[in-house]
Amino acid sequence: LARKRGRTMTFGAGIHTCIGSRMARAVIGIAVEEWLAAIPNFRIDSEKPLIARVGDVIALTSLPLQYEPI
Repeated sequence: LARKRGRTMTFGAGIHTCIGSRMARAVIGIAVEEWLAAIPNFRIDSEKPLIARVGDVIALTSLPLQYEPI
């Protein structure tokens, strides 16, 4: 979340840019804000593995978290 904005191909580029990319970025931002408001103190569970899928896009398929219930 703290990385500098760089050029990515997540939503395509040039004439092939995703028509919904601006809306998707806005929704992602709102989702992160709401998550942090609802579950402010969380951490990655260091005893469980992070599982990633590699292909056109590298993605985590498992991100085990620990947090205190509200």
